[in-house]
Amino acid sequence: MRGFINSKKLIVHSINIFPEFEGRGYAKKMIEMFQTDFDTIIADRVRNTARGFWEKMGFEDKGDGNYVWFSKRR
Repeated sequence: MRGFINSKKLIVHSINIFPEFEGRGYAKKMIEMFQTDFDTIIADRVRNTARGFWEKMGFEDKGDGNYVWFSKRR
């Protein structure tokens, strides 16, 4: 994963999984771990092929190419 941390906000620029490890839930587990530590996570400039992943993880499409998740504790 490539990203940027600003206090309790994480901006995810990209997640890369080697093809031989795809479909094993590694990206899902990583995002779930981040959701316990950050109040806001922004998936920056999401590709069309990745939209379903971010939606399944509870992120909202902001209409500008970004998907955002907010912690309920904020």
